[in-house]
Amino acid sequence: MPPQSAAHALAAVSALLLWGAVPAQAQAPSPDRLRIVLPPTPGLFAEGPARKQPGGPGTEAIRRLAATAGLSAQLEIAVGLRALVEAERRPATCATSARVPGRESLYRWVGPVGRARLLLYAREQDGRQPESLEALGDVRIGATRGSLPAAMLQERGLKVQTVAEEARNLIKLDAGQIDYWAANELTARYELKMAEGRGIRAVLEFGSVDIYLACHRDTPAAWLQRLNEAARTMVPQGGLRALGLPAD
Repeated sequence: MPPQSAAHALAAVSALLLWGAVPAQAQAPSPDRLRIVLPPTPGLFAEGPARKQPGGPGTEAIRRLAATAGLSAQLEIAVGLRALVEAERRPATCATSARVPGRESLYRWVGPVGRARLLLYAREQDGRQPESLEALGDVRIGATRGSLPAAMLQERGLKVQTVAEEARNLIKLDAGQIDYWAANELTARYELKMAEGRGIRAVLEFGSVDIYLACHRDTPAAWLQRLNEAARTMVPQGGLRALGLPAD
């Protein structure tokens, strides 16, 4: 074969091999990517007092949930209501949230993925032991802005002072700036651990809350189905124990 013909034949074979490789590369599956925004909760959803980096057992549980559903999760921390705003406005984004009537139509829901008791905390030197919310009277209560405890107490006509971060409520309680601190036990747990020795005690349980993933309305239905199936699978195995859902 003349050198020129051989060169043409080699080029043709190379082109054929390259052409054959393109469809295989295009068909290679890429993981579906979901953005999950979490509240800054050290010991659960964040590492260290800076509260800026995802970490902790709650974060790992959410990451495993996404992986079990076959999704690649990008986890972020956002303060206050920004997490829910992000999930409402940005596609392929979810945030942890209580499933309350005012939010029901704004999101697509996954879960529950967690559960927590709602508790009222007081200083140990405060000898009052309220038996119900109705028995509290004219007191100052601290809660996190946008939280279910804050909403429940405000609906009862109680005086609630809200702040962006849970740690601030504990500081205010310790300083006597509020009489009680209302929180779900998952978000309060780390702050109480850090405050050991300050004399903070739970004085009243006034309910419980199921925690869901509130996802953007355009989140693919297949993703939501897979996430819900993953949650149902993980609960009996204890995979969501860090979020308050023990194994059956």
